[in-house]
Formats: sequence, structure tokens, C-alpha cells
Amino acid sequence: MGKSRKEIAYDYIKPKIVFCELKPGDILDEKKIIEELGFSRTPIREAISELAEEKLVTIMPRRGIVVTQISLKDVEDMLNARALLEPYIFQNAFPNVEKDVLLRMKNQLNDMIVHKKVKMDSLEEDFDYSFHMYFAEKANNQYLYRMMHLLMTHSQRIRSFSTMHQERYIDSYKEHIEIIDMMLSGDEVKVMEAVKKHISNTVKGYKQIYSIQGSFFEI
Repeated sequence: MGKSRKEIAYDYIKPKIVFCELKPGDILDEKKIIEELGFSRTPIREAISELAEEKLVTIMPRRGIVVTQISLKDVEDMLNARALLEPYIFQNAFPNVEKDVLLRMKNQLNDMIVHKKVKMDSLEEDFDYSFHMYFAEKANNQYLYRMMHLLMTHSQRIRSFSTMHQERYIDSYKEHIEIIDMMLSGDEVKVMEAVKKHISNTVKGYKQIYSIQGSFFEI
């Protein structure tokens, strides 16, 4: 079954926001999107409503549709929410993970380390999103899954315009491997230690992004 026009519109607009083709504070030109896709207004409006629910755009009376600004508090709130949710998610995912999937992810990570792959080419190819959402799925809680999708979407957006050192990306991959190895070993305590270590280092990395790329953020 093919995608609906609303889904196509959503998939067309979202990468423009995440990859900062549409920067924080920019006006989203609804008429231009309609012309580019050749759709009626209804599916475009439905897609924009979903993006508004995800806090990627803000619908402002008399001003139009604005790409949502990002503040330091937004970054901190996102990271604090992840720090609270992810240990619980990984703990609940622990008995449900699939060894073959973990090994496949580990091989992909090792390949990324060897080739020093640090650029996110598309939303679909974003390993970090896929990694964390895999465990959110295996936690078997639809509400947690939705919350993680929202948090990881904003994580993607911030990472897309980051100028983090290459070393931090590589360290992050190694932290993912450590989590996988602890999962494969069956040691739940060490899994939780590895997850908390990764989240702590992620917080430091995102604060570095804010300090370097301040022009993208709302004061």
C-alpha cells in the first residue's frame, strides 16, 4: 500500500526543517509546497498539523507557519527527558531484543567507525535515530515510543547543523557498541551503566553544539 498524500507531504517538508533548509524562524510557504507537490491544500494542511504537534513548526495567526525556534531550554528539556526515559526503555527492552539485529547494528557501527562516517545524509539513514527507536519499540509501550520519536526528531534536528568534532561522533558509535555488547552478554546492570554513560556524554556533546552554533538558537 502506497503512502497517502498527507504522508508524502510530511516526508517532503520534515527533512527541509531537520536539515535546516528551512531554518529556525523561517516562514514555511504553504502555497509553494502546494505548487511543488501538485497537491490540494488539504493534505498539506494535515502534514503541517502533524509537524506542529511535533513542535517543528508553529502556526501563528496573521503571521503564518513558522519553523519553530530552538532555545537552550528546549535542548536541556529534550536531554533531561531522554535521561529520564531511556534507562527505563532499555531496561524494558532488555528481554525482547533480537541477537541478529544487535549483531547487524554492531557491524554497521564498526563500518561507520572505519570509514569515519559522521554526516547524516537522510532521515532514513540516520543510525542514531534507528538505534534508539529500535529499543523504544522493544520496550513494548506505545506511549513511550511516541515520546521517544518526538525527542529523537528534535535530536536529529540539532545534530543536523552541528559542528561537533568528529571524535565525538566516533565516541558515540563506540558507546552504542558498548550497549550492544552488554545486551549480548546478558548483563542488565552493565547495560544500564552503559546507557547512562552514553546519555551523560550526549548531554555534554549537545551543549557543545549550543555553544558553537548559537546563531541557530533562540536567545
